[in-house]
Amino acid sequence: MEAQAVKSNLVLILDFGSQYTHLITRRIRSLSVFSLCISGTAPLKSIADLNPRVIILSGGPHSVHTSHAPSFPDGFIEYVESNGVFVLGICYGLQLIVQRLGGEVRVGEKQEYGRMEIEVVRDCGLFGYRGIGDREVVWMSHGDEAVRLPEGFEVVARSHQGTVAAVENRVRRFYGLQYHPEVTHSPQGMETLRYFLFDVCGVTAGWKMEDVLDEEIKVIKGMVGPEDHVICALSGGVDSAVAATLVHKAIGERLHCVFVDNGLLRYKERERVMETFERDLHLPVTCVDATKQFLSNLKGVVDPEVKRKIIGKEFISTFDAFAQGLEHKLGKRPDYLVQGTLYPDVIESCPPPGSGRSHSHTIKSHHNVGGLPKDMKLKLIEPLKLLFKDEVRELGRIMEVPMAFLKRHPFPGPGLAVTHSPQGMETLQYFLFDVCGVTAGWKMEDVLDEEIKVIKGMVGPEDHVICALSGGVDSTVAATLVHKAIGERLHCVFVDNGLLRYKERERVMKTFERDLHLPVTCVDATEQFLSNLKGVVDPEVKRKIIGKEFISIFDAFAQDLEHKLGKRPGYLVQGTLYPDVIESCPPPGSGRSHSHTIKSHHNVGGLPKDMKLKLIEPLKLLFKDEVRELGRILEVPVAFLKRHPFPGPGLAVRVLGDVTEGNALEILRQVDEIFIQSIKDAGIYDFIWQAFAVFLPIKSVGVQGDQRTHSHVVALRAVTSQDGMTADWYNFEHKFLDDVARKICNNVRGVNRVVQDITSKPPSTIEWE
Repeated sequence: MEAQAVKSNLVLILDFGSQYTHLITRRIRSLSVFSLCISGTAPLKSIADLNPRVIILSGGPHSVHTSHAPSFPDGFIEYVESNGVFVLGICYGLQLIVQRLGGEVRVGEKQEYGRMEIEVVRDCGLFGYRGIGDREVVWMSHGDEAVRLPEGFEVVARSHQGTVAAVENRVRRFYGLQYHPEVTHSPQGMETLRYFLFDVCGVTAGWKMEDVLDEEIKVIKGMVGPEDHVICALSGGVDSAVAATLVHKAIGERLHCVFVDNGLLRYKERERVMETFERDLHLPVTCVDATKQFLSNLKGVVDPEVKRKIIGKEFISTFDAFAQGLEHKLGKRPDYLVQGTLYPDVIESCPPPGSGRSHSHTIKSHHNVGGLPKDMKLKLIEPLKLLFKDEVRELGRIMEVPMAFLKRHPFPGPGLAVTHSPQGMETLQYFLFDVCGVTAGWKMEDVLDEEIKVIKGMVGPEDHVICALSGGVDSTVAATLVHKAIGERLHCVFVDNGLLRYKERERVMKTFERDLHLPVTCVDATEQFLSNLKGVVDPEVKRKIIGKEFISIFDAFAQDLEHKLGKRPGYLVQGTLYPDVIESCPPPGSGRSHSHTIKSHHNVGGLPKDMKLKLIEPLKLLFKDEVRELGRILEVPVAFLKRHPFPGPGLAVRVLGDVTEGNALEILRQVDEIFIQSIKDAGIYDFIWQAFAVFLPIKSVGVQGDQRTHSHVVALRAVTSQDGMTADWYNFEHKFLDDVARKICNNVRGVNRVVQDITSKPPSTIEWE
């Protein structure tokens, strides 16, 4: 297709700030249609001079209600209607069309972020290739919604929540999608765009990468004089290599490539890169070792944005020095610097709204763009700055850059394989039974009989005992066992310390009464615990405070029983397990154990020396799976025995920081409830040893509804285990994680990022602290 014909089919995107805006440009180019993106507030003349066939209004972080919300220029409506231009609004763009043409947009009662299902309600225009009732999954990202359409507009699709998902006015050539068809999370999105451009708008495909190559060579020859020399910064990546090849094609030997070893390269990267340039690309390259220069300037720097700017500045300083060296050699100083800057680099480095240059939010400053000093002496040549990574690879293929080089990963990283020993138990069995001649015979019934005998021998016939019930399997089995030994002289207490999961208190008390038939007193000590934990960050200190507060409450409970019974209980039952004892054992040199302390369990390491109550710990030589087996023998309901472990200090060890600061506990409760309920709904709860959420003491930059957010990050952890001593992370399906993360971000205010912990135990413990 001739260049003029390509331009007459131009699709122009007006950028109102969505992080997906330039993805629209890329998607349309992939259909062999020429597309450009300019600011959404560009003057009408800038739009008219480009003579677009189609205009797409992008999404954005703003609400159309705010006074500073960006909009297309005055006269835009009249221009597109008089020139027969088709207009498609996406997300914010749809809302802008509705509002500016006389409809109404309001803040939605329910926000829609992530994958949602929509249903076609009219098979025309945008969905002319679909039928009424057809459904598809799309990617939503909005808080406002259209509630009244302008005259002549029709709803053509709705979300499963009933909100407007697509509108059109075919007579006036205005169309709108409330979702993002350009993202891969909208599987039929490209089909919708293709149908809209070719069948609705009548656009003709014809733009190709060869046009870009010819155009860029022409631009470079027009920019660089016949005697000028150019430096090219080669990083060893695809982008700079393709940029160098393109410029070399335009100006030949007047291109001088330089590769900088900044001390921040991967293992043997310098050797590999130089060999590739010489053997495969046949480009003359000078290697400059600037390790000392870079690392000395980065010493003590932590902020990643500051690091980027320092690195950018040091690169330019190195290139200036290289230019001076060439000046001595050539008698003429190079005036230009080639960089492999891509379109995404420019997007990620663009300034925030209100800067007068763009409405897109800055994600990071790319060292090729945002890190460049204002007083840089070299003029930039960036032949790829309007291209995406896959387009660059296609351009390289046309220029016969070796395919093996074009396929290089942008950020390759070797992974470490973890091997397992599935035959380990078989080896142990053979060693014990066949080699050593050991005879099997120990069973859990023996443990039960022995422990009942021990308890009866310890507790006098008139003594009373307190049992600390946590709502977990361990304390419940311990209570059931002691109750079997001494009957009604056992008095159970459940403490609500304000660190429980969502509605845990109600669930636990109901379970005790309905399933276990144990008399339990509930003590609300929320204020007492949280006031003592205020400002405390260290997890070990938290555990000791919580242990001390528990004992204080048990002492008070014992005093009340003394008034009631006329005799003070002298014993406290706890569901301490073998792993708790191991993890709380003292460090080397203490004379008591050679194991390292991992944490002080509140049942063990957190107990005060002057505690008045004597301890009964009938499970302290058992592992978790053995406790469950013991519970089965004691006829504890199976559904209860399958409950995941929950730490005694509760959410205190899952809020990494001050538990009383802000609404950390409430956020964590909501996240944890969504995670656990999702696991149950998926039918995998019984296959997981323990699953929980963690509130991290960091905030993350994110985007919701195209609005920049600075909210909390939560981590999800789920492990499989038999005994609690070793554990491996549970391998969720990606769809499950995607659904859970979306539910959390959509339903829990204050969270905008979800991460998953996939470490085993060891090297990590199961809990976070």
